[in-house]
Amino acid sequence: ITNVDLDVGNLNISMINTVPIAGFQFNIDGINILNASGGTAATSGFSVSSRQNTVLAFSLAGNTIPSGNSILTKISFTHYNGPVCIKSPVFSNTSGLGLEVQLEDCYN
Repeated sequence: ITNVDLDVGNLNISMINTVPIAGFQFNIDGINILNASGGTAATSGFSVSSRQNTVLAFSLAGNTIPSGNSILTKISFTHYNGPVCIKSPVFSNTSGLGLEVQLEDCYN
């Protein structure tokens, strides 16, 4: 969780990955998500959906997010009641298998 702007209601979800990502889903506690867009999820052609505290993304065309260090997606939100924490992350590889995820600290 980077570049948090509580006044505007924006934050970035950053990711360092060593293998291509074929899909992901996670919850964010401490905010009400209005929208998730942009980042490598968008530039990789993923369909990104969000609702309340959940973000889900994948590509129907089979696209992947390449390995690297980038902003995964940008979140617009309301109702900050911190801390802001990523919960229940599920990231999959091109075979649909779950990947190990290491999370940074929550935003306070």
